[in-house]
Order: sequence, then structure tokens, then C-alpha cells
Amino acid sequence: MEATLNGRRSRFSSRIVQRYISNPLLLSERKFDIRAYLLIAHTTPYVVFYHHGYVRLSCQEYSVDTTELAAHLTNQYVQKKDPRYGDMKEDTVWTFEQLQDYLNKHVAAEKDLPRDWVFAQFAKQMQRIMLSCFHAVRHKLECRLGFFELLGFDFMIDNDMKVWLIEVNINPALHTNCAGLKQVIPPLISETLNVVIELFEKSRRKERLFPITSCHSLQLLYQETGLKLLPSVASTSRDHTASLTSLKQERTHCDQTVQLVSELAA
Repeated sequence: MEATLNGRRSRFSSRIVQRYISNPLLLSERKFDIRAYLLIAHTTPYVVFYHHGYVRLSCQEYSVDTTELAAHLTNQYVQKKDPRYGDMKEDTVWTFEQLQDYLNKHVAAEKDLPRDWVFAQFAKQMQRIMLSCFHAVRHKLECRLGFFELLGFDFMIDNDMKVWLIEVNINPALHTNCAGLKQVIPPLISETLNVVIELFEKSRRKERLFPITSCHSLQLLYQETGLKLLPSVASTSRDHTASLTSLKQERTHCDQTVQLVSELAA
């Protein structure tokens, strides 16, 4: 992109312009969003999973006119800087069950929502959006045995109950600095790596990928069928062993990291 400023030509990198959602649905007068996860657990063929994730809330009551950053951005990095965070941190992260209970009690009647709208409709809308995003970029992804990716998708719900995708994070935060995060993150990391390694081992031995015995909370979103093994899958036994060793080392590192973060946050 090129532009002329004061008679001088300048070159700019690409930018994405987003419209601010000024009418978000509020929980106890506070802004919130949802961090959900998409796991590309296997690429030869593609096997993709969905995880509900959790709900992130602001410490402050929301007003579209406020200049307080913590009222507009709900992530923990911003909320931790709010002076109220120490007293409210356990209420800045909700599970999906807490979100469902709140909407059933305080929103469903006013908005004419079916009971359990979160699980019955909202989750399915997120899944459709996430799957569309995956299909939009799948041809750009490198497909090799042992490759996987855990992506964080951030969603909002506006006051008309419309679902918005805010952004996709290629390196989602895995901190566990409150009880809600401790309930979600460590099991997610453990299950992610167990599923990835199980699929890797089955591919290495040329076994059927399904059923996946280590899958519990992850939900299958997409399974590619009718695909022949790529040349990278038919690599040498030495390559297989090296990839598996790398995966196991990463699982050990992640487990240690989660344990350390949990201890520091305790």
C-alpha cells in the first residue's frame, strides 16, 4: 500500500480496520467476550477439534463513553492492571456453564431465547465460523506428520444476540492466574498433546486414526477423508522417532510451564 503525505510517498504495511461493537451484551453490567479454541491436531489428513474455552469479563461496569481501557478490553493482561483486580479476579473468568446459568436467569426471557441457548445454538455458531476460517486458510498450511496448532478464537455477543468473531490468536495465552483458568487450561493442554501424540503414533504405524481414545472434552469439528498419505508421512523411521521425541519434549515442557504458572498464581 502506498500513500502520499505532504508530497512524499510512503509505504505502509497491510492493516485490518474493524468496527467497534458499541452495543455488547453485558453480564452484570460488565463487558465480556469468549475465548474458544480450535485444535488442528493432525494435518495428513486434517483432523480438527473445537473446545468451548471460557468467558472473560471486565472488572468495570461498561459504558461506551468511558476512556478506561479495562472497561473495553477483557483480557487478563489488561484486567490485571485494574486496581479492583485483586478483589475481583475470580469473577473475571467464567465457565460456559456459568454463562449459560446467567443467560437462563437474566437474559433468556427478555431476548426470547430457548433454554440453554449457549450450548444449543451459540456454540454451534462459533463452530461454523471457526470451521469457515479453517477452510479459508487450509491450503496455506504446511502439512507434515507431527505438525499441529492450537488457535484461540475470540468472540463477542451483541445486545441483539448476534455473534461476532473479533480475532484469531496463533499463540493464545495459557496463564492460570485464577480458578476459572485453572479449571480450563491445564486439562486442555494435556488433552491436546495426548490427542496429537496418539494421532502421530497411529499414522506412524499406518493404523486407523479413529476412534481417538485420549479425546474427552475436545469435540471433533472436521475430519478430512479420502486423502492419500503425503510423501512427508512416508518418511524414514528416524524422522518419525525424532518427531515423536520432539512432541513428547513439548508436552513435558508445557506440563512444567502450567505447573510453574499455577504455583506462581497460587
